[in-house]
Amino acid sequence: MGNYVCNFVLFHFATITATNQQITSDQFQQSNNTFKHYGLKDKISHLNNDFDIKIPQSNYLISINQARNCMTHRRGIVGSEDCIDSKELIVKWNGIDVYAETPSGEKISLLNIPKGGVELPEGSKGIEAFPERIRNFTLGTLVNFSPRDLAEICRFTLIQSNEVIKATEEYAIKKRNPNYQSINIC
Repeated sequence: MGNYVCNFVLFHFATITATNQQITSDQFQQSNNTFKHYGLKDKISHLNNDFDIKIPQSNYLISINQARNCMTHRRGIVGSEDCIDSKELIVKWNGIDVYAETPSGEKISLLNIPKGGVELPEGSKGIEAFPERIRNFTLGTLVNFSPRDLAEICRFTLIQSNEVIKATEEYAIKKRNPNYQSINIC
């Protein structure tokens, strides 16, 4: 969802689908000029309210976008405009944990396997979990994510983008647009 081109195309795809019409180049450019100035929160709201396209964890995406804005516009130093209802920038996403659970209930992480490998007791099972991750950055501090945080944020954003594409395609099918073709843009 950080990919604004993806948001823009989805918006226009939904608009064309909703009206079941072709639009002129001038109409497209006018919509583009309006839509590109929307913030992510407004884009999500527009897709939800006008096209009933739900984005399941939009609050997480908005928090990630706030961190992006802070890093882009304030060199990563948290300002008051980054803090909503507090003195902190709070960034949330679903991470991923992969571990083995032994028959005795011990959990052994499989994310950072040592060079020699890991020996697991017989009967151990592999498990993946998607826990909520939260990073708090207080006013005046620097936004700093670990490489793992960034990888998880990218993975989470990709999954959410695919969910929006899927919801948009379902919307088009529901509207029974005879010109509908599946797209894969992200």
